[in-house]
Parts: sequence; C-alpha cells; structure tokens
Amino acid sequence: MAEPRIHLKKEGDGEVEVFMSFGLQDQCAQLIGSAENIARVTEIQGLVMALVTCALVPRTTFGRPTVDVESFDPPGISPEEIERLLDWVLEHTLDFFVRQLNSRSKLALSKKETLKEINSSLISIADEVSKT
Repeated sequence: MAEPRIHLKKEGDGEVEVFMSFGLQDQCAQLIGSAENIARVTEIQGLVMALVTCALVPRTTFGRPTVDVESFDPPGISPEEIERLLDWVLEHTLDFFVRQLNSRSKLALSKKETLKEINSSLISIADEVSKT
C-alpha cells in the first residue's frame, strides 16, 4: 500500500507535498475509469497531464480543490519526479479499485441466495410471457 503522502523536489529549491485525500483519490479514479485502464494510462491522450495536475492542485484536507483546476499552473518539477508522482497516484488508485471490487464481491456473495431467487422468478416470468 502506498504512503499517504509523497514529497517531490521542485526545480531549484524546496519541495511539494501531496496528500492522497478521499477527494483526490475519487477524482483520480474517475479520470482513470477502471482498473483495466491503469496499464493504459500513458496511451490515453491527456490522461497523464490530467492526473498530474489533479494531484498537484492545492486541496482542502477532505480533498476539494482550493484553486481553479483549469487555470492551475503546476510548479516546476522534473520529469523523473512527475513519473514518481504518477506511479504513486496509480498505486493508490489501483488499491482503491481492488478494495472496491473486494467489497462488491463480498456483498454479492452475502446476497447469493436472494439473487438466485430473483433469477428464478425472472426466468419463470419470461417463460410465462413467451407462452402467450
């Protein structure tokens, strides 16, 4: 599991700290769309820049942007640091997708019998409709 914070070196002096808040994680997951897209991030036009900008925008502790994302100009950070940031974002986002999938699988298993009953009822209804 990725660390909740990452520190990136800025060009010249200083560093930028990025915290993986709920809001940032949610926005990254929306941008990527699904776990299957994690491996394709660099192939999807504009996605890398959108994720990097999304991660670097100043946010509240909950994760809401505190500046206009469209006009935000990210600080000068080397390509190597940007790649490190992207890897960190993707690790968090993949962890999120895996947790959600596990949660949904457990929920479906807990409702297995109910789902079987519904399926049987729907099949019976479909059979009756097709007879008429």
